[in-house]
Amino acid sequence: MTETGPSWGVVALVDEPAALTAAFVAHHLVQGASEVHVCLDRPDAETQDLLAGVGDVRVWIAGQDGWADSWQNQRPLRHQGRQKYMATHAYQASRADWMLHCDADEFLHQVRPLRTDLAHSDPNKHWRRLLVHERVFLSRETPAHIFSGQFRSDWKDRGDAAFEIYGFGARYLNRGLTGHVAGKAITRTGHPYALGVHFPLRDYHVTVNDIPYAPSKSVFLMHFDGLTPLHYALKMLRREMTVVKGPQVAYGDYRRAQYSDMAAAAGDPNAVRDMHWLCQGLSHRQVRALSRKKLLHDDAPDIPGAVRQVFGDKVDLSPAAFDRALIRREPELIARARDRYGFDAEAVSSATG
Repeated sequence: MTETGPSWGVVALVDEPAALTAAFVAHHLVQGASEVHVCLDRPDAETQDLLAGVGDVRVWIAGQDGWADSWQNQRPLRHQGRQKYMATHAYQASRADWMLHCDADEFLHQVRPLRTDLAHSDPNKHWRRLLVHERVFLSRETPAHIFSGQFRSDWKDRGDAAFEIYGFGARYLNRGLTGHVAGKAITRTGHPYALGVHFPLRDYHVTVNDIPYAPSKSVFLMHFDGLTPLHYALKMLRREMTVVKGPQVAYGDYRRAQYSDMAAAAGDPNAVRDMHWLCQGLSHRQVRALSRKKLLHDDAPDIPGAVRQVFGDKVDLSPAAFDRALIRREPELIARARDRYGFDAEAVSSATG
């Protein structure tokens, strides 16, 4: 990308198979990022080797400073706390004019160039809110790659309107999405801010969203809320099995329903796939309904093409390869899910399903 305007970087805390991290890096470099900060939640030799030598990429290991600025120098128990900690360090070290903080399954989509958007930002607004478009599947067949599909945007219809389109599946949606609707922030650098999960903070120890901002109407995030049925199922089961001390994260009823219903389905591979489809698949009728409302989009950039441009043929983006890597990466999580719910990861995997 050759547009002029303020430079921007991106940071994410990552705990995913190397293929997803590589795609995150390649996509944002091709989209024009001057910096990509990858913060590994745990050391990962495969990812580190893959990213070695890729220009404009900085790899951090979470806690590499001994959590010097954390409470009693301890690793935050919640991943949200580790996200905030590492993103703030990357933000403070950045040479870019703006820094986007998002997850490794969220990819920037520029309808109008981001640099143009930032160049026209009110100088009194220190961050821009990027809304989310969520990937959906239009077929139950295994796709060619993990980024296949179209994208739905959020909508404000409630009750009968949502039920008319989604039926029972409406219970898993908030404004038409299974994931978050809060969006993410791209923040001006050069300020003593901390980067929270969804917005910047004036100080690391506050939680109030009081920094002036403006929403972007031409730049979005594509959210892949589960790259495969197995990936989605493990994400839901991890949340359902996670217990932490102190105040709990305020997940909405729609998200908690996904966690609990996936746990109830976990012992039956077919039920797991059905649950995934109910949350993230669209029938022909649903496609027509969302299209009429202009809520379905098929204009996403070519992520596999960006991966080939940066990594050549080193990265396999097939669902089967991704699930095999996921199973190798998550033996403890899979064992807990098997022991508690009878979950069979191999049976759900795209490599065997």
